[in-house]
Amino acid sequence: LFFFIIFDLLTEDAHADDAGFIKNNRSNRLELSEQILLRMLEIQKRLAENYWWIYLEDVAITQWRLGNLYVDMRRFNSAERLYSASLDTRSEFDREDIYRYRPATAQCQRSLGKLYEVHLKNYPKAEQCYRKSIEILQELCENEYERCNFIRSLQHSQLLLAHLHSDTSSEQDRPAN
Repeated sequence: LFFFIIFDLLTEDAHADDAGFIKNNRSNRLELSEQILLRMLEIQKRLAENYWWIYLEDVAITQWRLGNLYVDMRRFNSAERLYSASLDTRSEFDREDIYRYRPATAQCQRSLGKLYEVHLKNYPKAEQCYRKSIEILQELCENEYERCNFIRSLQHSQLLLAHLHSDTSSEQDRPAN
């Protein structure tokens, strides 16, 4: 089903040059990706209404991917909205199997933190997101048998937080947002 959606969207927006190659510029590809992801999200949400235990994780993943896409498109408010929606969706099933679901929640917190830090210049919110990511990953690392799966992500979140503090401490006169 997803293949047909993607194929239909690709063929309706693309055009061929003289040699028969399909041409799209970067913005068209981003807009096409947005259309595909929005259509997938719509289908996944409908499926999740009846089979939430199967499709709700897909909804959260697609929301996160849309957030990433909106960052690439420089639509930062839309990115914030989708990252937050993904976290809200994840909250419905996040504790079911912490080793399966919580790492992606930590990743989403990290993505949202990066958005706040780099693009929206909201440093307190960035710190809050990085700290939530670290908290989740520290919890996962408490299990000595699972620690190896999450230690690098934990280190990455800690480095982002340290970088945020080094940047904000060296620029104390930065205007508040």
